[in-house]
Amino acid sequence: MSEIQSANDMGIALGTAFIDDAFFIKFADSQFSHLLQVERAELFGKKIFELFPEIDWPAVIKKTNVGHRICRENGQILIVNFIKILIKSQLEYLIVLQDNTYGENIVEQYNFLNKQFQGFTQMLDRLSDGVYICDASGWPIYWNEAFTALSGLDSDYLKNKTIYDALRKGIVNNSCVLPVLETQQPDSACITYPSGKTCLASGFPIFVDGKLAMAFGIVRDLTELILLQKQLEKQKYLTMTYRNKLLEVESKISNKYSFVTHSKAMKDIYNEVLRVSEVDCPILLRGETGVGKDFLAKFIHDISKSSREGKIISINCGAIPENLIESELFGYEKGAFTGAKKEGKAGLFELANNGTAVLDEIGDMPLHLQIKLLNCIQDKGFFRVGGTQVVNFNARIIATTNTDLEKLIDQGKFRLDLYYRLNVITIEIPPLRERRDDILPIAQKFLDEFNRKYNRTCYYSPESIGFLLNYSWPGNIRELKNVIERVVIMCKQDSIELRAFEKSTKATIYSLHPYLNIKTTNIEECQALKYQTEMFEASYIKDCLNSQKTLEDAAVYLGIDRSTLVRKKKKYKL
Repeated sequence: MSEIQSANDMGIALGTAFIDDAFFIKFADSQFSHLLQVERAELFGKKIFELFPEIDWPAVIKKTNVGHRICRENGQILIVNFIKILIKSQLEYLIVLQDNTYGENIVEQYNFLNKQFQGFTQMLDRLSDGVYICDASGWPIYWNEAFTALSGLDSDYLKNKTIYDALRKGIVNNSCVLPVLETQQPDSACITYPSGKTCLASGFPIFVDGKLAMAFGIVRDLTELILLQKQLEKQKYLTMTYRNKLLEVESKISNKYSFVTHSKAMKDIYNEVLRVSEVDCPILLRGETGVGKDFLAKFIHDISKSSREGKIISINCGAIPENLIESELFGYEKGAFTGAKKEGKAGLFELANNGTAVLDEIGDMPLHLQIKLLNCIQDKGFFRVGGTQVVNFNARIIATTNTDLEKLIDQGKFRLDLYYRLNVITIEIPPLRERRDDILPIAQKFLDEFNRKYNRTCYYSPESIGFLLNYSWPGNIRELKNVIERVVIMCKQDSIELRAFEKSTKATIYSLHPYLNIKTTNIEECQALKYQTEMFEASYIKDCLNSQKTLEDAAVYLGIDRSTLVRKKKKYKL
């Protein structure tokens, strides 16, 4: 009876009845009558066979203790337990009745859900992506086969470790479910597992009755993708390398004077230009007048992708009147001012869209226009003079100057913010006098050009070569080009002599050759044999010093001793 009481205490519906050896009901409790849905008073005097005609009672009586399952028409499921007992040597029978309808429904639902779970498990195990589910405390609930394969963690380890344990012990370097547990928000992480695989993991929360119950993560292998990305980056790098090589070849063909340099400083500049040509950022070219800033700007445009999409437009900020420069830069709408074209006019920036805009002598730009230029560069757009519509602008900005911008900033003539915006990449072009190794190659290029242009066959005499190398060239490459063109035009014979350069420059013979010990400036006197001999000797020794590594090597090559070479070197100021 204690078992029956315990069952009732646990909420399990049990009814009891006693029958005598003639199978008449002697006692039945209220729960028994309730389960049978019969009034209790009606039970007394009835035989047990009448209540349960479904049971084969003759077979039951032969057994000591037996239970029987009965399914009623109303769907009720009863368990009838028949127990023989002796009370004062009198055989009686105890009937224990249990309503198992709810329990069997629970079992049926459990079996159904278990089948569903097994089906879902099989589906998840067939995924190539890993699936990991943990409860709100971080203890694992489920993981599929793909997760163990991707992570390299076996089931024995997973079932005994929380996600906190795995992170604390350094088994994994990151987690997607831990932030979900902490923030109750979806999260993603890139995780490297003990297997060596790098995976992208996405975590999501699961709520039950408004409370966080679980977190699940989906893990995707990125190892192949990363490998493909590296291969793609390698191919991209090779493509860029080959493209730059092709651009170098193209530039040598299309730019007559590009790479005509023996100067290390200029080679470094060309290498820097090749690097920055692939990125769209402002470039500031600095250097004296005539060093080739305009040429280098065109060279940058020619080797950039902008040369395939747009054109190069240049404007000299110091050559246009201050009251016109704004309309030249930004254009104007019709009727913007007196004398404006009826149809309006596009400015430099509009014409240079998708190409290159060159602002020559940027230091001469009026101060009130500098803020508009700054906004144009930053916002990639501007207003025409008299306009209300924004004109989109996408072009590389190249600014050039031969002035000290820092000094102009101190004087309040140039904006510091515009200086910083233009000064992303600064290239300082050295004057020609600081790269004398370039003088002869460039001079020869100019000579070839003008020989073809004027149908001449001129060449430099030895003394004229000395002039080219020793003249200071204050006007740099521009002066060199103009002088050579003038000499080719005016020279009566093919040989270009020293006197031709003296007439084309303000230099005297003595200033042209500082190593001469001749004080006269008379041209005829300087053509003496002594002058010619010293001229040749100085030039020959200089070439030898440039080609040999040491003074000893040069002396051996010249066939003189080292002290003689040092003396001549000092004499000719080499």
